[in-house]
Order: sequence, then structure tokens, then C-alpha cells
Amino acid sequence: MKKWKSAAALLLAMGMLLSLCACGSGDKGASGKLPDGNVPPKDDVQTPEPSDTTQTTPPDTSAPVETAPSGTEAEPPAPPADSDHVDVLSVHKQRCGLYHWEDDALLVQSEYSPVTLWYDAAGEYPQLAEALEQTANMAKRSMEEEYDNLCASVGEDLPWTEGTQETWVSTLDIQVRRADSVSVSLLSDSYSDYGWIEDFRGMHGTNYDTQTGQVLVLDDVVEVNNELAQAVLKELNSHMWAGDFYADDTVEAYFANTPHEDISWTLDYNGVTFYFADGELAEAGNGRQTATVSFAEYPQLFAEKYMAVPQAYIVELPMDSSFFTDLDGDGDLEELNVTGWYNSDVGLYGSFGIYTDTDGHYHYEECYADGFWPYYVKTAEGGHHLYLFCAQNEGAFPTFTLMVYDVSDGKLTFVGEKNVGPAYIPADSYLVPTDPEQLYLDDFDSMAQNLMIFAVGADSLPQLQGETEPIFEAEGFVEYGCYDELLEDTTWWSYVDVDPQSGESNWLSSEDVVLTFLADKTGSIQRGEETHSFTWSCLEDGSVCITLENGVNYYLTIYEDGIEDSGMYWMLLTLEERLVWLY
Repeated sequence: MKKWKSAAALLLAMGMLLSLCACGSGDKGASGKLPDGNVPPKDDVQTPEPSDTTQTTPPDTSAPVETAPSGTEAEPPAPPADSDHVDVLSVHKQRCGLYHWEDDALLVQSEYSPVTLWYDAAGEYPQLAEALEQTANMAKRSMEEEYDNLCASVGEDLPWTEGTQETWVSTLDIQVRRADSVSVSLLSDSYSDYGWIEDFRGMHGTNYDTQTGQVLVLDDVVEVNNELAQAVLKELNSHMWAGDFYADDTVEAYFANTPHEDISWTLDYNGVTFYFADGELAEAGNGRQTATVSFAEYPQLFAEKYMAVPQAYIVELPMDSSFFTDLDGDGDLEELNVTGWYNSDVGLYGSFGIYTDTDGHYHYEECYADGFWPYYVKTAEGGHHLYLFCAQNEGAFPTFTLMVYDVSDGKLTFVGEKNVGPAYIPADSYLVPTDPEQLYLDDFDSMAQNLMIFAVGADSLPQLQGETEPIFEAEGFVEYGCYDELLEDTTWWSYVDVDPQSGESNWLSSEDVVLTFLADKTGSIQRGEETHSFTWSCLEDGSVCITLENGVNYYLTIYEDGIEDSGMYWMLLTLEERLVWLY
């Protein structure tokens, strides 16, 4: 729910693409969305299945902000002393896409999902909010630049491929590994399949101190020494098949010879997880490796501040990648892995598998879905659950079936299913599940207009607690004024409408009302199936006037969300009978 103004380009494209020429990325509004909602016909999209085999390692395109954001110079609050004082934060995630078509062929598919704080958390931690906004902006611009380069490159190949050109794919999914009042940790899961890059998958962690908003370096959190190397070695060997053990000096040499800024890691709720690319620890071709060093087993290695975690939390899991936590209470970490198999014949995932290594328990189930979104859920009572959201359709508002498993003791027990999914606010944006006691979900059985609040119940399934009031809250918004450079060449989409008499809010589709402003002071308003041209101007009182071809005037006011320099703007449009908020 953000409106971004153009700024100086951040040149973060992959090094391998620097020699390629850029091409246009199609008509889009200020938020980088295509007018058609960015979703190509599913039947025409051939999404390759991710692979563990790494062919090459391009520079990471979602590099973190290296300097602390500007803001108050006041001393930050003291860190929480124990887990009773650690709060889970609300996190907002966007689904963005850019698609390049040639006739009926999809040539380039670029999808990415930047992450920022939701309003309640952003107001409480403004420095962190600004840092995440900056990082999200960098990821967006990097993906847009890469998309332009891919368009140019695939265009050069067209005369030689004679209609056999495969879709070039690049994705960047930023997953929330931790989000609380001590630390926020994000995992950038990138996938590429184009040109001479085949099925590349890379992972890179970015970690923040919640109180200051500063990016954490490895030494801030853990002592990098031989004891850490031995701990990583032990964890790697504990989860390898017999005969695949690493030599004693392999990991020690890695930590001794690798600059700390080149080590990929996330600060999780139970320790630090390291991500090793193919060839970093063993001969290339053996795939990626992951190892978690836990707070419980190695407390002496960690800064005490970052070991304080909430009692209940939810972790977003990468598909087909190992996640480690203590599922049976014995002090050792168990592996949890969810893998989806893509059926290219029907253009859907046809099944998924769940594995835990407590006793080698494996569960396989057929389930056709556009994608699987897995989450590990830990409750305050000590329960361990897997929430697997199965996307039933693509689009701005996908529907889901939630499959719930109890994974306590590392044994998989199917609990049940429910037709709920992460809450969309509005199209292409949703609240990431982070708190088992306050889950914001869309209920597809009731089709409720308001965001529904659920909590993980005693039976492991989400139980309805109540509704938010209202679905949209403009408290804290401040009038921004009208500036030509803010409106020129931007598109705004509807979110909710408000009854001026009762104050009742109703959710709208993003395409119910669409406003487009051009630099020549003209534009268009789309209301359902009707589209009308207008001219626009800034008035002395800071509002905006749009005048339709028939002479009818509409007035609107632009608001900023109240977070200093966030770059997030809303528009309130006065229509005949309703007030419409756009973003």
C-alpha cells in the first residue's frame, strides 16, 4: 500500500547483465504495477521448478542498506531483558510482477516481494521502518533494472530462436525469518533461469536491530571463532547422510578465509542460520547446505541481547530448503523441509512432500495448487505446527486452502484444513503471519469484508477471535499538499470507500476506481467499466481538482501516512455519494 516517487536510480543489477542494453518495461504506475494487474494468463506461463544445483553465483540483488538511516539521535531504549518483554511485529509484504509479451508468448517473467513494517510497528520503530523501506526500494529498482536488461537480451535472441524462445524467469522472494522488538531478519530467496543461467537459486540474509534500525553485521550477534566453526561442522554432519561428513578443517577454513560481509546468515528465533552456496564448502555440484547454531546449545557464543525472543512466533519457510528447530525438546535441532513438485503439463504444482529427520518421517500428498506457502508455528504452550497455505488461483486476490500439521516430536500428524489465507490489504499486498495469537487471515467461506483475527487453537487449527475495527484506519495521516511532481505520470488504485454519514468502511477492488495522472495535466478516471478523461490542477488550499470532459469537478486530498520520509501516500477522493481512499 505504497506510492513511491521516482528518485535517482540505484544501480544494483547483476554483474552479468551490465553489458546488456535496457528496454522499456511497459506502461506502469508509480508503484511499478502493470495496468492489467501484472498477472499473465496462467496457462501460458511455464514456471521452472527450482533446483538445488547451482550453476553460477551472481551477486545478490537485494543487498542491505549499509548505513544506518537518518532519524532521531536520541539514545535508543534498552533491549528487553527476557522473552516476556519481547513483542512480535506486524509485517507487510507486496507481490510485484513485470511481464514482457511478444504476440502470445511470455518472454520475460520477473516477480519479487519486498517486505516492510505494517503501520502499528512502523509507528513504534520509525528508524527500522525507514531502513526496511530503503531496502525494499533497492530490491524493486534492482529487479526493474534486471527486467529491462532481460527484455533487451531476449529481444536480441528472437531472430535466432524462430518461435522456440523459452520464458526467461527471475524471482526474488523476501521471507520473514524473525520479526520482534529485538531483531528483524529477512531471507532473500532468489531464483533465475535465463540465457546461460539455468536453475540458479541463492539465499542471502539481511538482519536489523529493531531499536536502532541499523543493519547487523555477524560480529554484532555471534563470536566468529573456531568454536563457532566447530558448531557449524557438527550441525552439518548431524543432518548429512552417512558417508557425507565434512573434514574437520573445511568449515574452519571457510570462516577464517571468508570476509564476514560475504557470509550469508539470518538471526532466527532459536539461533543463527548459515546458508552455504554450492561449492562454498564442498566440490561444486553437491548443492546448497544450511546449518543452524542454536542459542540453547551455544549460549556463550551469542550477544545476550539477541537471545531474547517471544514465547510464540511464526517463521516463513523457503520451499525445498531445510529449517532447523528443536521439535522434540531433547536440545538437538531437527530438520523440517517442505518440497513442492511442479507439473509442467498442467501448469500447476501437483503434490508436496514434508520431511522431518527425527525418525526419517516423510509425508507425501497430492494437491494441485498455484503455489505452496509454508510457515512453522510455535505456540506459547510449546506446540509445533506446520501451516501450509495452498494457493488455489493466481491473481491480485488469490484464494487458499490451509493444510495444518502437528510436527511436535518431529512426527507428522495431519490435523485438518481450513479455507483461509494471509490477509490481503488490498490487492497484491498482505500481512505476513508472524504471531500465533493474532493471525490476520482472509476467510474464504464467510467472505467477510473486514480483516479477521484468528489464533492457533488447542486443536492446532486457527480459531476465529474477532474482526478488526475498522478495516481501514487513517489515524496519524497528515495532509501532504498538492505538488505537480508527486502526481505526474502516476496511477492510483482504490482501496476502501467510506460512508460520510455513518463512517462505515467497505473494501473495494483495486480496479473499482483507478486514477491516472499525466505530466501534461491530463489524465483519466476509471470507474468499473467506464473511463473518462480529465484535466487536473493543484489548488491554493493544497487539494487537487480534476475536471471531466462534461465539466464535472471532483476534488481530492493527498495524505502522508505520518511516518517521516516514508514515501507512502494516500489519496482521498470525494465522489457524489462516497469518499474513496486510493493508494
